[in-house]
Amino acid sequence: MAIPLFRSRPLRPWLSRYFPLTTIAVGITLAIVGLQEAGIFQGLELSVLDLAFRLRPLETKKIPIVIVTISEADFVGLNQFPISDQTLSKVIERLKQENPTVIGLNLYRDLPVEPGYPELLQTFRSTPNLIGVEKFVKDSAGRGVRPPPILRDRDQVAFNDLVGDFDGKIRRSLLSVQKNGETEQALGTQLALAYLKTMGITPQRHSKSEIQLGRTTYSALSRNSGGYAQTDIGGFQVLSNYLRIPGGIPKISIQDVLKGRIPPGLLRDRIVVIGSTSESSRGDRFLVPYTTNVHTIWFGVEIHANLAAQLISGALDGRTTLQCLPESSEWFVILLWASVGTLLGWGIQSLRSLIWIPLSIAVLGIVAYNLFLVGWWMIVISPLIAFLSAGLISRGYWVWYTLKQINQSLELKVLQRTQELQQQNIDLEKAKLAADAANQAKSLFLASVNHELRTPLTSILGFSELLRRSKNLNETEKEDLAVIYRSGNHLLDLVNNVLDLSKVEAGAMSLELEITHLPTLLNTVEQIIQGSVLDKQLTFVTDYDPSLPLFVQLDQRKLRQILINLLSNAVKFTAEGSIRLEVQLEENQLLFQVTDTGSGISSSELPHIFQPFFQTEAGRDSQQGTGLGLAISRQFAEIMGGHLSVQSTIAEGSIFTLNLPFTPCDAPPHLDPIPETTWQLAVDQPRHKILIIDDEVSIGRFLVQLLSQVGFEVRASSHGREGIAQWQAWQPHLILLDLQMPDLDGHTIAQQIRTTEQSYELDSINDLMTTAIDKRDTILIAMTANSEIPLSTIFASGFDDVIWKPFREGTILTKIGQYLEVCYESLK
Repeated sequence: MAIPLFRSRPLRPWLSRYFPLTTIAVGITLAIVGLQEAGIFQGLELSVLDLAFRLRPLETKKIPIVIVTISEADFVGLNQFPISDQTLSKVIERLKQENPTVIGLNLYRDLPVEPGYPELLQTFRSTPNLIGVEKFVKDSAGRGVRPPPILRDRDQVAFNDLVGDFDGKIRRSLLSVQKNGETEQALGTQLALAYLKTMGITPQRHSKSEIQLGRTTYSALSRNSGGYAQTDIGGFQVLSNYLRIPGGIPKISIQDVLKGRIPPGLLRDRIVVIGSTSESSRGDRFLVPYTTNVHTIWFGVEIHANLAAQLISGALDGRTTLQCLPESSEWFVILLWASVGTLLGWGIQSLRSLIWIPLSIAVLGIVAYNLFLVGWWMIVISPLIAFLSAGLISRGYWVWYTLKQINQSLELKVLQRTQELQQQNIDLEKAKLAADAANQAKSLFLASVNHELRTPLTSILGFSELLRRSKNLNETEKEDLAVIYRSGNHLLDLVNNVLDLSKVEAGAMSLELEITHLPTLLNTVEQIIQGSVLDKQLTFVTDYDPSLPLFVQLDQRKLRQILINLLSNAVKFTAEGSIRLEVQLEENQLLFQVTDTGSGISSSELPHIFQPFFQTEAGRDSQQGTGLGLAISRQFAEIMGGHLSVQSTIAEGSIFTLNLPFTPCDAPPHLDPIPETTWQLAVDQPRHKILIIDDEVSIGRFLVQLLSQVGFEVRASSHGREGIAQWQAWQPHLILLDLQMPDLDGHTIAQQIRTTEQSYELDSINDLMTTAIDKRDTILIAMTANSEIPLSTIFASGFDDVIWKPFREGTILTKIGQYLEVCYESLK
């Protein structure tokens, strides 16, 4: 379907309404022309010209020029810097034997470079087709470089000055200059004219600014040619239309010339240019339009040779020169594109019609590039900026005009939209309140479940530790008890994982690096999973790389949980066959692979397998699990800097791969294997009294047994008020107090104890009371399964410390020893 660009309107209303568009186009044109004349766009225009050069295809032209290079390797090979007069004389004499048409010496030789100066003078006298160089343009100190006197007297001298733009690039060629009423030519010009003269071609001057050379006419640049602005155009300057020849101009090194390694016929009837291509010759390296990095910088000898090639190709083949459009034509181009931009800015009526903007810009670029290919440099930046500026201004005018016509309608729409936004804000606020309520309910639920699970786990782990001390257990019973203890710890990890998932979702999960004994961790995982494997009569195979380090630094709890999750899933979804755990070392990573021969995962379920609460069809059929295991495992892997991935085939099984970075380390003393020990008060320690207040009778019973066996006097209470009464009557040294009690919570009990202690302290008149209980004489240690309670709240209630449920016997005994200042002895 055609895209309408402009709406059809009667002519007279159009003229009266849109006359300002003409003003926009003309005004933009005048402004852009002024900026162009001031040189504002000069850098951009030259950059576009460089781009055109680089986009131009290679030219398959044969040129009669060969460059004799003097590189860094030649200085080293000849052991000379600079090249001596003797060596240079030998080179020229060797070149003369090849019968070149003309030899250009792009080396300054105004002073002797011994040895061999007399020999070089003789060579200059005997070589009529040799052209030397001088530096014509003087530097800031007024210094130039004079040519060899002999060549100057024989009129065999050219200048090798190059004309650089403000950015240092050589885009213009200085063909000749007037000096003392005589014309002096550039090296490239003189070489080309000497060659063409053998063919009967000589330059013909048509006017002061035009020279005919063979089949091509050269026009001198003006001050504002093309993208230039107020440019110094001294001498006869033209734009360099560099030849882009595959492989570049043929080259041969000076060492090959001296050693006679010149291919037959390479130099005969050709132009030979001798010049430096040494990296150390920094003053003879130049930027050209083809330069994009340090490797595409040209040497001066290459530029002079290319200029000679341009002149010869133009004279013989009619190769076009690069010329600039007349200044008036450039102004017309700017006006044309300002007009196009103005019309587009006003006339575009839909998003689809925006395609006209890039199309117009593309047309401008294509036209400019094709003109370049046929030898014309058309400015691009000025018309482009005119096009865009006029489009923006005319579009702004269209917006103003349109707003003026539909103001009332727009006000009504704004009012309607405001009402809609207000309703949306109300809906969003309701949704926010609902989300906050859901989050609060979730937090309360997690805290409740956390407490309800940790409390019985305290009894399981505590009594498991007590039973392990028994001397009446046989080995099998000890192993079974160890399994119970490990499984209890695993259940504790599961409880922690539910909270961890909540922390991960909130971005509050952190990495807990510690030195880990890798074989012990893997053995623990094996023991935990072994029972379920035996129940299903599966084969459990492990394959550990013998080069695995013994000790690594990583987050062992998260790694253990990942492996247990993966192995548990493998057992759950495998009816028969085997489960395989493989651990390999790959550079600085551990590679864990869990392979099963189970039911597999379909390709449609694989993208969702690591999403929270997602279960495969097999998982739903088994009615086991919550869909959290794999989600937590991947989150843990990413927190540890690793990656968890899966490959699976239906009815064949699955392979879960965990790549995990690690840091190898030495074994610290506290991780060395030690035998199991039993805690006991040292013989010289006093028997301190400890009161336990916990509504869970099993926990109180466990602590009474544990602390009594160690050597303390212990009493227990399951109610808050009863506990306060026992404290007043028995006067214990330390109280282990649960924060969640049925009648009085732990905070209230602690506050009442501290208040009573303070009242005893203030009632200093009664000596009996003050000696019975001193201020803060009783040590209060809180016990809680709620890890979300802030420590500041606990300490503010009067507690000295806190122990988190479930706890190990070593943890609680260490705390008691710290505050009661008692010493233990470990009995094997």
